[in-house]
Amino acid sequence: MKKSEYIGIINKIIEAFKLKYPDYNIYDYDEVDENDIELPAILIQLPSFENADNPIREVFRVKATFRAYVCESFRKTEDGTSKHRIRDTALSIAKFINNNDFGAKDVFNKASFDYATEDEFNEKISSSEVWYVEWQQQIYSYVV
Repeated sequence: MKKSEYIGIINKIIEAFKLKYPDYNIYDYDEVDENDIELPAILIQLPSFENADNPIREVFRVKATFRAYVCESFRKTEDGTSKHRIRDTALSIAKFINNNDFGAKDVFNKASFDYATEDEFNEKISSSEVWYVEWQQQIYSYVV
């Protein structure tokens, strides 16, 4: 997969998240430095992909694993619900991504939510409370 193709894939997901979560700063996990993250934030990552069945010769398909990291301040909100907010957002993301093709049916099949959990130790995002939502999705790349 060419780097520009990867960037296009991540950008499609980031665009969809920006529309759905306008109160959050949305970033590419691999392109942002911790010092540049403004909270609250959601970081999108493609940590791995593997071979998928390719019944059509002209189409190369991979089964990709994506993560959305939800980052919130450690400080309690005025109503004391900071821990509730991060869990509510993780649940909302799980519902949002499940069966979503991010408006690009020629690039993605429908996403399948795997799980969401607290990320207790993340070297890149250590200055905030973090949960991540993981999903599987096939990516199509047309062979030329």
